[in-house]
Amino acid sequence: IAPIDPERIHKAKQRDLDKVLRDSVGQKRQWELLARTDDDLYVEPLLWAGISVARSGAGMAIVGSYDEVAGRLFEYVELGVSVFILSGYPHLEECERVAEHVVPRVRALVGRNGQR
Repeated sequence: IAPIDPERIHKAKQRDLDKVLRDSVGQKRQWELLARTDDDLYVEPLLWAGISVARSGAGMAIVGSYDEVAGRLFEYVELGVSVFILSGYPHLEECERVAEHVVPRVRALVGRNGQR
């Protein structure tokens, strides 16, 4: 999904929030964040909003090496997030990679910092 048509990106960033959002708080926040991304669709380091341009629905992608992704997830844990909905492409293969490489790293970081 990496090569996204620049025109599609431009249109996504220009959407009229009132017309698109309706009652979805998640979708509203998604479009607000997308509107302030950099040229490569990053909201902040490792947090990529391009997934919302490539497919419908609210969603952000944490991208990077296994250590970087685990570190970013742990930052959210430290902020109080306790549940994540993790997915990727292709679905089964990404599920296996996350289970094997990311989840153990996050658990190790949580354990080292005395959290449950």
